[in-house]
Amino acid sequence: MPCKTRYFRLTTCSLAVAIALTFAYTEKEAHAENGDRMIPITVSAIGTGRYAGRFYEVGAFSGVGGPFSNVKGLVNPIGFSGVRVLENQGYVSKFSLGMLVALAAGMAGDKQLTGSKTERRGDYIVRTDYYRQRTPEEMAAIAAAPGAVMDGEYIMELNVYSSGFLGSTKDRPQASGFEFYLGDRITSSSSQPVSFQWAFAYSKLTVSDALFKAGQGPNATTGTPGATAEHIEKLTYTNLGLMLEFQAPIIGSYLEGFARWDLNVLGKNNGQQDLHGHPFRAGLVVNASDRIFGRAYGSVVGFSTNVGWVLEAGVRL
Repeated sequence: MPCKTRYFRLTTCSLAVAIALTFAYTEKEAHAENGDRMIPITVSAIGTGRYAGRFYEVGAFSGVGGPFSNVKGLVNPIGFSGVRVLENQGYVSKFSLGMLVALAAGMAGDKQLTGSKTERRGDYIVRTDYYRQRTPEEMAAIAAAPGAVMDGEYIMELNVYSSGFLGSTKDRPQASGFEFYLGDRITSSSSQPVSFQWAFAYSKLTVSDALFKAGQGPNATTGTPGATAEHIEKLTYTNLGLMLEFQAPIIGSYLEGFARWDLNVLGKNNGQQDLHGHPFRAGLVVNASDRIFGRAYGSVVGFSTNVGWVLEAGVRL
């Protein structure tokens, strides 16, 4: 791998960690100045009870398969590694969602579409749209929407995949890209609650050097040069949809189980090189303390019998 490429990808992961640490430090300083007027950044509870307060998770992960678990005919499975940053009830998610709502409010305008009519006039098809003026109450509600959204509490997660971040790339092709989630979590009222999370999901992952066996691969039957021998193809996974996750304690506050499903609603599937799937992941979270944790999970895509795996170790801030 060229040195410049490796340096860029390592810098990308380092930047993700730096952003999380910067926000954590900023909130800690703000709490020191404002006392009890702010929720402390310190993790208040071990186990699933931590979701009642504000915290960050920063972890390094490595694994095989992932969203590419259903790819058949590979000489070696696709590997990946990178950094995961999670924010629970923090300011970045508030700002991000507030800006999206503000953008939508700005595009709404002062008129509302009430109907349309299409008719033929000679050689032309003419469409007429009908609008009404929004009332002052409606305009006030639209203007107040961004502020109301920013008063809520949300959960945000960013996974940055960087080729060669943890270990060599010689034995298997590596994925690069990101997964982004922004949503909310509902928890039960117990001290170690069961929780359900939903989130908007957007992912973009690429493997530029997937090595396939002879006659295998997305383009093996389309006349690709060298398809009758081992050959390299590019794979792309894009997801735009909804993420659903269920999490529950297993052994007190020290061991948790979770299951996550990424519903790929509008993911691209343009050409044989683009993969369209719904990754399902299930695994365990081990809490060594309120600050140190580990995660391990398996993943499948669709009805594939190929199972991927991921190991992660991290800290909570």
